[in-house]
Amino acid sequence: MRQFAAPAFPVTLAQANDSMDTSLPPGSAVTPPAPVTGEQQLLPPGNAAGGEGTGAAPAPSIGNLLLPLALMMGVIMLFSLGSGRKEKKKRTEMMSQLSKGATVQTVGGVKGTVMEVRDSADEVVVKVDEKSNTSMRFARSSIVSVTNTGS
Repeated sequence: MRQFAAPAFPVTLAQANDSMDTSLPPGSAVTPPAPVTGEQQLLPPGNAAGGEGTGAAPAPSIGNLLLPLALMMGVIMLFSLGSGRKEKKKRTEMMSQLSKGATVQTVGGVKGTVMEVRDSADEVVVKVDEKSNTSMRFARSSIVSVTNTGS
């Protein structure tokens, strides 16, 4: 078991009833402030009881702080809705170009040529290998991009 050694510097603890030395060094030009009792304290103008309207600015309220925050959130929402509409329009245009002979890429990264578009089943038959004549069926929603439109 390891034992810890006492620190090498002297350590003293101040007692609660010890008084602090508030004297200034000799030759100093600063005079210490006189002790102030509660009766002698002076309040600045406008902060005294009943001293309203003397030029002190009111503290900001929660309503004043929430208004700019709400406006910023509204602007952000408008921009996000606008970009969502653009993406939806772009996707609709891409799906309208989906026809026989188009080269497509799916979500899984499979590239191939569209052989058949089945609108009733919402499917697309894609030929993925020319040599073995392999075709696969994909959902229309799995088509990510149409890279080359067919004839």
